[in-house]
Amino acid sequence: MALDNLVIKNITSKLSYELEGAFFDKPFALAENQFALPFHASKNEENSRRGTFIINLNPSNPFITYSFDKFTKVNINTPFFNALKKLTGTKIKKVEKLEGERIVFIEVEVISKEIDTINTGYSLIIELFPQIPNCYLIREPDQKIESIYNDKGDIFSKRYMARGMTYLPPERRKNLDPLSSSLEEISSFLSFSTRRLFEEYCKKVGFDKAREELFNSSSLYLIDKSIEPLSFGKKDAVEIKVENLYSSLVINQKELAHSLALKDLKREINRAYQTAKKKKKNLEIDLKSANQRLVYMTYGQLLYSAQDLYQKGMTSIDIEGYHIYLNKDKDLSSNAQDYFKKYKKAKSALNILKPLISKTEDEIKYLESKLIQIDKGRGQDILELKEELYLEGYLKIKNASKKTKHSSKAQPHYLTSPSYKIGFGMNAFQNETLTFALAKKEDLFLHVKDYPSSHVVIFSDPSEDTKLLAAELSLYLSNLNSGDVYITPIKFVKKNKNKKGLVNLREYKIITLHKIRDSSLDLFKRELKI
Repeated sequence: MALDNLVIKNITSKLSYELEGAFFDKPFALAENQFALPFHASKNEENSRRGTFIINLNPSNPFITYSFDKFTKVNINTPFFNALKKLTGTKIKKVEKLEGERIVFIEVEVISKEIDTINTGYSLIIELFPQIPNCYLIREPDQKIESIYNDKGDIFSKRYMARGMTYLPPERRKNLDPLSSSLEEISSFLSFSTRRLFEEYCKKVGFDKAREELFNSSSLYLIDKSIEPLSFGKKDAVEIKVENLYSSLVINQKELAHSLALKDLKREINRAYQTAKKKKKNLEIDLKSANQRLVYMTYGQLLYSAQDLYQKGMTSIDIEGYHIYLNKDKDLSSNAQDYFKKYKKAKSALNILKPLISKTEDEIKYLESKLIQIDKGRGQDILELKEELYLEGYLKIKNASKKTKHSSKAQPHYLTSPSYKIGFGMNAFQNETLTFALAKKEDLFLHVKDYPSSHVVIFSDPSEDTKLLAAELSLYLSNLNSGDVYITPIKFVKKNKNKKGLVNLREYKIITLHKIRDSSLDLFKRELKI
């Protein structure tokens, strides 16, 4: 929901008081379209003269504000975000709004020449237009665009801008006059929600009183999820401080950051997964080609038996239905030897390719299981999963000091009752701890047949109903509602040497389920702490 011009004016007034004279610190991202610039040495002593300036470029509700809250950082590596780092250490000179427009200018100057030896300062221009918000970083003194948040504008547009060009403000519109004499004139300048509330308020208190209150208000109010410049006499209107604006409009930034982090993690795994699938396809093509070349043994044998058919200088020969190409510069025996050598190479390739394909298939199964575990896991599960992927070579950790060993703390999850105890893992560390450290030889191991699955272990001597429940849990953890589940004593479970967390079964039985019972689904959703 777009902010009204009067709301942005009130926010800018507070920002001007708070930020002017302060210094920006290193920026970070709150989300893909939300950027935070910490600042210090501000006028407000409420938070040790420190705070965070926030730019939210969400198309449905763009806004700017500042906050004293703590936030979870999101990893972003875009040209615009990296350009914002140039503001680190700069002093904020001015914060002002363009009259009549949803555009805010923030001017900063470079203090330390170590930060920038060419530019003397920057202007951050924030356009809070609904559906098409944008932000420009303008360098001083040449007034050229250093970076643009959204640089995919129409090249034929009058306001088309790109890096290295000059910023073009929109055409100036007539300003809202505080002395406007008609409801229609004022309403045309207000946002949809503000206009509706203002027109209703005029009917209650009269146009003159409503106009006076509207233009004299310096506060912000939350009314039905919308930020307004006046309470408009609404009993449910809640006055909002600018520093609390972000927490009022973005309910759970930590959860948002978490979901974005998981999205990035899933993207990395998907990339590795697609690479593994492509690798398997290429290996299978090579395997097919090697199998086809096994006929070279037959070619060699046939050539040795065809002395009476051969004439010197032949380029091919037909024997027993085979059309065999020859090197005309070699005799029949040498051609036969060449085919025997090609056969040996093909045979050697088969011995190499088959294990490689098996290893790649294990890699594909492994990565498929990681994609499922990301969706199901939380907190410690994901930290352990990240370490696992780092150790397996799928992730890179930039800061070596942050390489903590979560694997040593890996503990599986449990579903328990007075009659059973069922354990399950949410990553390879937990799976191996459960199956090879905690479970005894006679405890039962379950795993979905031919599908990525968590290790599930039933401790002690289970009833048939407990076995059924554990099989249902295996399917549930794999996002399935039906299928076959392996069940076998732990003593028949062996580690797979190719990938951590994968296993091979020497003996097993199969439990076939056509549908997870509704009572089991309710139990899993209620009891599983994942």
